This record gives sequence, structure tokens and C-alpha cells, in this order.
Amino acid sequence: MAKKTIYAVPGTWEIGPGNYPSTPVGMIKGVTDRLDRNIFDVQHVNYPARFGPIANNGEPPLSQLGSPSYDESVQMGVDEVVRLILAKPGKFGVIGYSQGGAIAARVGREVIHGRLKSRRQDALWIHTFGAPHRRPGSTFHQGNNLPWGGIVKSDPIGGFTAPGIDPIDWFDYALPNDIYANANPDSYLESGYDAVKDMSLVDPLGWGASVIQSVIDGALAEVVADFTNPQALARKTANTVEAVQRFGDSHTRYGIDQIKPGWTAITHSANHLNYWGSRR
Repeated sequence: MAKKTIYAVPGTWEIGPGNYPSTPVGMIKGVTDRLDRNIFDVQHVNYPARFGPIANNGEPPLSQLGSPSYDESVQMGVDEVVRLILAKPGKFGVIGYSQGGAIAARVGREVIHGRLKSRRQDALWIHTFGAPHRRPGSTFHQGNNLPWGGIVKSDPIGGFTAPGIDPIDWFDYALPNDIYANANPDSYLESGYDAVKDMSLVDPLGWGASVIQSVIDGALAEVVADFTNPQALARKTANTVEAVQRFGDSHTRYGIDQIKPGWTAITHSANHLNYWGSRR
């Protein structure tokens, strides 16, 4: 049986000096280290290969990549994964954490109705961890049901319960307090995140305080629009503050906290891939 390829995309902020584009780093390494290499080839995708290695010279890695915005860095990642998939025949999956989860989701969109449509039957897995485009509802097969979707509620992508995604096993792993992936829609979280998301490229946890400050300062258009509705303003502000206060380090706990008895998201994903990798 020919090996399948897993394209593994970390969070942009996990890139460190001295890394090459294919250096295994970060949360996703917890999955790839557990994969059966008799079944899988693993392609780590830290950033576009055309940039070469990130120099260990004291300059921040993102500066060496041209200081891209969040949106630019995600698009760069999507383009790189699409390039790699088109260059290699065979069945594959894409897994991603944080911004890498946004990249994995958008690659899934390319499979369904974009540049990778011709590879639809080869696409077997999309697994994301703490991804902002997660749809509300069931996180994965027989998994936890969370009340909300990702923080980018205006642009949900794919998901286990989404129609028309066969043959993809699309699992979006989320922890209850991780507002990247489980964000109260009755809040200013999305508009606040949109205003400060470039911070998340280097600080995946600290941007929440900036969201609260933006709300307090009335710096968000959505907040200003609610000035004429004091009840909505108070409710959404309170929900935003509560969510940020609960956020803590939850975004970093996918290899620690159990998402079902006996399983973290990391071990559940690796087990699923190993089991089905030999059967599909």
C-alpha cells in the first residue's frame, strides 16, 4: 500500500530562529511523532519554502519573512500547502494548530471548490486544533459538543457535521475555554480579534487584553453601533470580558486536557490517523 502524506502546519508564532521550512515544531509535532511511518510520510510546513531557512541572527522570524499581516501569513501558508499537494500524487491529510488550523481549513476549502478540486478523492483528513473557522456543534466523531463555533463566526469552514465533505474526515478539535475555537457570538470577540489579530502571530494568548481595551475605548465599529442599545452593549461587553478571563492558557492545552475520557485532542487525532491510515 502506498504511503499517505500528512501535511502538518504549526501556528505561525511557533516558528523559531534557525528553523527550516520543514522543521517539526510546536503542538502539531505531538501528532506527527505518534504517526506510524510505515503508513505515513509527514511534510512539516512552517512557512513557504522559497524563503529558505530562518536565520539565527536575533531578528524576529516574521521580520525575516517580510513582516506579513495575519491574513497574508495565512494565505502564504495555504498557497504553500496547495503547491506541495499538487506536486505530490497520492492520498493525503492536512493537520494544523492555531493559525495553522486556519490554513488547514482553507486548504480544505480549496479541496471542495478551489485549486485542489482535482484531488478531492485523495483528501482523507483535515484535523485542526484551536482553529478560528470551526463550525458550531460536534467537534469530531462522537466528540464533545460545544455551544459555539470559532472566533471568526462570519466565515465558518468545513467541519465534521458540514454537508458535502466526503470522503474527508474533518475534525475540528476545540477546548471549552479556547476562544479561538469556541467563542460566544453574543460578544465583541470577532470584531475585537479582527482588530488585533496581527498580535496573535507572535503572542497567541496576550491579545485578549487588547480586545477588552478596544471595547472599553469604543475603538470598534460594532461597539460604537451599539451605543444606541445600552442593553446589548452591556451584555456583549460582559460576555467578552468573561470569555477573555476564562481563556487563560487553554489554547496551549490540546496535548494536556482530555476531550473525552482517556484522550487528549493530540492523542485522539494520532490514533484516528493510524487506525484509518492502514484501512483507506
